[in-house]
Amino acid sequence: MAVLKTLKRSFIAVVAAVTVAGCSVGLDQIPTDWAQGGDTYTVDAVVQSADLLTVGSEVRLGQRMIGRISDLRPEGSQAVLTMRLERETELPSNVRVRVELPTLLGNPYVRVQMPAEPSALTLDEGSVITRDATELGPELESSIAAIGLVLQASGIDQLEIVVREAADAFRGRGDDFASLVDSLIVIMDTISTQQAEIDATLTALASTTAQLADNRANFERGLESSGPMLDVLAQQEQQIGVFVDRFATASVDLAELLSHTEAELPKFPARLQGVVSAFESVNHELRHLHVILAEFLDGFANAQHGDYLRFDGTFDIPESLAKVLLGTRADDPAATVDPDELMRLLTGGTR
Repeated sequence: MAVLKTLKRSFIAVVAAVTVAGCSVGLDQIPTDWAQGGDTYTVDAVVQSADLLTVGSEVRLGQRMIGRISDLRPEGSQAVLTMRLERETELPSNVRVRVELPTLLGNPYVRVQMPAEPSALTLDEGSVITRDATELGPELESSIAAIGLVLQASGIDQLEIVVREAADAFRGRGDDFASLVDSLIVIMDTISTQQAEIDATLTALASTTAQLADNRANFERGLESSGPMLDVLAQQEQQIGVFVDRFATASVDLAELLSHTEAELPKFPARLQGVVSAFESVNHELRHLHVILAEFLDGFANAQHGDYLRFDGTFDIPESLAKVLLGTRADDPAATVDPDELMRLLTGGTR
């Protein structure tokens, strides 16, 4: 009987010791059968922070637990969670992961959120959920601290300071604020009076947008047809570069030419005026000669066989000789006639 009592006391002591020791071990750290050799696979998730999570924290899909965290490790300023998930739950590769805290005293867990359009690919052993697909849920501690700050006197004091500073900012500026309000009212009235024009503009923009949308196929065809042209330009890039270089060289040469002839350019109109005057004089003489020749040819064409034609004309021998020999008129003041030279020309051989 004494031995039985001793065994009972020993069993109670062992249970008590286990219970006391269990106070430092969370229930989420107790291993389960599926996490120790069950049909599972591991997936890594990169999160901003894993301060509240521990090894063994649950991984849930909706209200159902589908795995636990098997490892936590830092990676720079981020953290990497290794989640061991049950094989029977297939998850698309574009799932999202969210770290949440259900209650103030509850254990944090990882919630898997299914996307609106699941990917055809699924997560498998060694898959990684990147940082842009993870997020942290509301931090209850920060929220409660903010509420406590408002409820305590410090929050009221801060609110009083804000109100007092706002009153100081508005004090003495009533007229300015009144003028500002009046200006805003005028602006709103102007906008109200221009409402029809604004509506018409928006309607026109909507119509333009609709037309652009209707002609999208034409734009696409234009872009497609411009592709070969761009290819040709790309192939001719070297030739185009040579042409541009030659054009630049010609521009430099032209600029240099103009710089050298800049002093001569003002004289060019006067010289051109002399040429134009000479052409006008010749044109007058040619017109007169044309009239005379036309009359002569008309009379010659109307002549009959046996008719006598009388040619009435004057042959100016000195002027003709001067034109032939000297290239100018005899009465030209600029012409210098050397008698010896003239005699040599007349007697110097056959002409």
